Amino acid sequence: MGLMVIVMINCKKDKVVVPVVPPIDVSKSIVINELMPKNTQFGSDQNGEFKDWIELFNLSSEDIDLSGYYLTDSKTDLTKWQFPVGTILGKNGYLIVWADGDSTQVGLHTPFKLSALGETVTLLTAEKKIIQEVTYPAISLQQSYARIPNGTGDFIWASPTFETINKQGEPPIDLTKSFVINEIMAKNTQFGSDQNGQFDDWIELYNLTSEDLDISGYFLSDSKKDPTKWKFPVGTTLAKNAYLIVWADADTLQVGLHANYKLSASLGETVVLSAPDTTLINEVKFPVADALHSYGRIPNGTGNFVVTTPTYNAENK
Repeated sequence: MGLMVIVMINCKKDKVVVPVVPPIDVSKSIVINELMPKNTQFGSDQNGEFKDWIELFNLSSEDIDLSGYYLTDSKTDLTKWQFPVGTILGKNGYLIVWADGDSTQVGLHTPFKLSALGETVTLLTAEKKIIQEVTYPAISLQQSYARIPNGTGDFIWASPTFETINKQGEPPIDLTKSFVINEIMAKNTQFGSDQNGQFDDWIELYNLTSEDLDISGYFLSDSKKDPTKWKFPVGTTLAKNAYLIVWADADTLQVGLHANYKLSASLGETVVLSAPDTTLINEVKFPVADALHSYGRIPNGTGNFVVTTPTYNAENK
């Protein structure tokens, strides 16, 4: 009979050490990434409206719950708007908050708007601890105020990148150098009529660039002391290399661009074009006028003003 020998080997199992991953520091993981104080075409809300927006970015690889956090544009009212329960900022993702003064809308809509004149936007935790404070200056360009590089860099004015990575692209157009007062007709009786067939006085603007310009919120006045006398309505576009007529007829009840003042042909006066922050773009002093002549730039768009034959909504020659 054979002898069976069983050998018992004592195997000590290796201990598996599971590393403890510390929780992410939320205050260092989310940033205000981009501000769009004057939005007319870069990203629309659920109703198709182009409202001002604030973009947040998650620097981490984990989703972050923003329930109870705050956003405000006031240093004295830090709890002006609170993120609703269930607001999640996805990992390495973006979140848009609409700063449109309409918190009754569905979604993330604050009770405040962003000022084109510049202000401070603050992000706070649910415990009212400030995470970030971003102060942006007055805007006179079609730009956003964005971090370059994306998420980590300093803020600069750049081409808007709604809900996507911020990049340093081509420098945006400087509107203050892109369009001009081109021609003034202070005693109009036959050169160009408005939509009602009325021969009212007019001011012609010209776009020097090859891009459409949004001039919403700009001002046109006949008074240096009151440069904000009349404001271009929201949605006013000056097409590329094109002309735009403003009727100086003191009849703002009419549809279209009708200023709340008339031009003085008998005395002559000054017409002033200003940016939304009241930065002066153009100032034109025209002399006593008659019904057969306008005051226009020769060459068109760039030259000095001279008394000339009217060229309504067309090139000055």
